[in-house]
Amino acid sequence: MDLTPKEAEAFWPLYREYRLEMAKVGDRVSNLLVQYSNQYDNLTDAQAKSIMKEWLSVEKAKNGVKSKYVSRFEKILPARKVMGFF
Repeated sequence: MDLTPKEAEAFWPLYREYRLEMAKVGDRVSNLLVQYSNQYDNLTDAQAKSIMKEWLSVEKAKNGVKSKYVSRFEKILPARKVMGFF
């Protein structure tokens, strides 16, 4: 990302926070995939609908975390570098 030393000092702690929040969303994806694979052979329409609803919720959560952190990263980096990161 070609960060200056000052930018790097501010970026990396915030990046770790961002990755922790995204990991929580990733855990939801993992759980959903396990649920889907365990039910695959006998998946009912109701189960499929529930899984799809959760999948859409996960996608919204991903975008929510990104939206939250774009503004936080913009406080410490130029917009061009933030865009390159995301």
